[in-house]
Amino acid sequence: MASITKTGDRKYFVRVSSGGGSARQQKTKVIRGTRGDAKKWADLQETAFDLNEIADINLKLIDFLEDWLDKVMSKKLRNATINSYATMINLHIVPRLGKTPLIDLKSFQIQKIITEMESANLSPRTIQYVHSILRGALNYAVKKDLLLTNPALKCDLPKLSRAEKEVLTLDQAKRFIEHSRTVKNGLICEFLLVTGLRPSECLALKWSDFDFANGTVSITRGVTNKRNGDGGYEFHPTKTKKSNRMLPVSNEIITRLREYKRKQNEHILLKGSNHERLDLVFASEAGTPLQQKNFRDRVFNKVLKLANIPSTITPYSIRHTFATLMLMSNENIKVVQEYLGHSSIAVTADTYSHVTPMMKKSASENLQSLLG
Repeated sequence: MASITKTGDRKYFVRVSSGGGSARQQKTKVIRGTRGDAKKWADLQETAFDLNEIADINLKLIDFLEDWLDKVMSKKLRNATINSYATMINLHIVPRLGKTPLIDLKSFQIQKIITEMESANLSPRTIQYVHSILRGALNYAVKKDLLLTNPALKCDLPKLSRAEKEVLTLDQAKRFIEHSRTVKNGLICEFLLVTGLRPSECLALKWSDFDFANGTVSITRGVTNKRNGDGGYEFHPTKTKKSNRMLPVSNEIITRLREYKRKQNEHILLKGSNHERLDLVFASEAGTPLQQKNFRDRVFNKVLKLANIPSTITPYSIRHTFATLMLMSNENIKVVQEYLGHSSIAVTADTYSHVTPMMKKSASENLQSLLG
């Protein structure tokens, strides 16, 4: 029930109440404006009281976000994405707003998080990512009548600036391959560089995906680690339909793979029933998929150190290196798109636009040489 009393020129006292006895709730406010403005505020509060009867008025943002991740998004997203969402929520949202009742969440509180992240020199991309996660969660809250409106929609965000991707130089790439051959499981590093695979695709490869006779490999799946951190894993389809692809494999790599398989078979015989028979190419000691963290710590970073390459290079940087070197060698961008498994040639062109000026210069010089 709401009562609106005019107390002065364009000034109204509004009282909204709900329930009775010990359960009675009441909100009051002085509205400066028209009677219509006062009634609008009263209607919003009455609806909020109605929502509180449906949902727990004390539902905290942290509890809502956990439920949203576990019961809603876990059915839609891969484990790697869920893990990423949970990390961002726990790092940036929960410490600041976790104990705030969901229904009391305001835009200015979210804006304050954004401002603090900017002050901490976090990148615009990270800030936008955190905001998009919270915005998506609150959209769901609105859809389920837990909120009237989404307070995240009214926030100001920093603009994204296109950062040039960090890649290996040609000399670094040569050293990367050279030293990968001295490290256990270093073949993974070399295979990433000569194929441009996503790390999750490479670690999900099975021997049955290879056709050694024709020198090809079929990319049909990826693998991610489960959120609970118990070492569990999950195979999943590739990122897009275009990501399902068949790639050529050089004779040199096939020779290395054959030797790798011979040693792996010896290991399997020694392990016996203690080895998982998953047919994986790049498996752990137990035959299960290598966890990406373990691959980075025990293999990839070791190769970087031996090759004197900055530790800022990541496994995904190797994919970018592959594409950049291919384009700089004047490979057709359509071929590069097919190697990478991008959904369209536009994605490849946009992602590697930093290479375009060099390609144009090369094309111009080639044309000049033809014309004499």
